[in-house]
Amino acid sequence: MKKKQIKEKPSQLGLGIKYKGSPFLQRVSLRYRRISRIMDQFSYWRSPVLWLAIFLNTSLSIITAVYFYNNITKIPSSIALFYYYQSPSKRFINSTNVILIVLTNLIVQLFAIIVGGRLYFKSKTLAYFIQTISIITTLALFISIYKPLSLVR
Repeated sequence: MKKKQIKEKPSQLGLGIKYKGSPFLQRVSLRYRRISRIMDQFSYWRSPVLWLAIFLNTSLSIITAVYFYNNITKIPSSIALFYYYQSPSKRFINSTNVILIVLTNLIVQLFAIIVGGRLYFKSKTLAYFIQTISIITTLALFISIYKPLSLVR
């Protein structure tokens, strides 16, 4: 006859206290694991690069809209936005189209936030790179808008 070997449950911390696996503690640890998984999904929103991109884009868009609203009579009908063209017909744009450029920038920024959020858990560096490029394009766009408008004053 074979003797059955009885496995002893390991004592906790070597103090001789036997762990029986309380159902209450199992439920608490299950809830804790679920909550920690949910919180890990929101780690993208704790990124400082993301908040810098959101802050820069919204603040520059609001400043541009307020500037256009307050100075609508001072702004000429056409603004030189594209300095690299030699012909004046391509260099100047209608001043009402500047608001469309700002709205396009808002849409591109929203797209960058969504794509960065989807890629964050696969590749954090790619998500940060997309947000950094978004910040650089936002700054370049608003500098190109404010350069001709500073000459209007």
